[in-house]
Amino acid sequence: MDEQARGELADFCALAVRRAVAALPLRQRTALVYRYYSDLSVEQTAEAMGRATGTVKSLTSQAIASLRAHADLLDPTDDPEPIPVQERSRG
Repeated sequence: MDEQARGELADFCALAVRRAVAALPLRQRTALVYRYYSDLSVEQTAEAMGRATGTVKSLTSQAIASLRAHADLLDPTDDPEPIPVQERSRG
C-alpha cells in the first residue's frame, strides 16, 4: 500500500470511529470521552458525571462492546471469508 493510500485509509478509519462514537447513547459516549479522550480515571469520570464508579465502569464497558460489535464495518480492507459449504452426509 502506498503512502497516499495509507493516508486515505487512516482518514477513513478516523472518520468512521468518530461517527461510531457519536452514535453511542449520550451517557456511554460521555463516559468513553472522559475516560479515553480526556484520560480521566474512573473516579474522576464518576465525579464529573455525577455517577457512581460502578456506573462509569458499566457505561464504558457497554460503549466499548458496542464499538467492537460494529468494528467489522469499519475496515474497508477486510475481505469476508468464504462461507464453507457443508457436505451432505450420505446415508
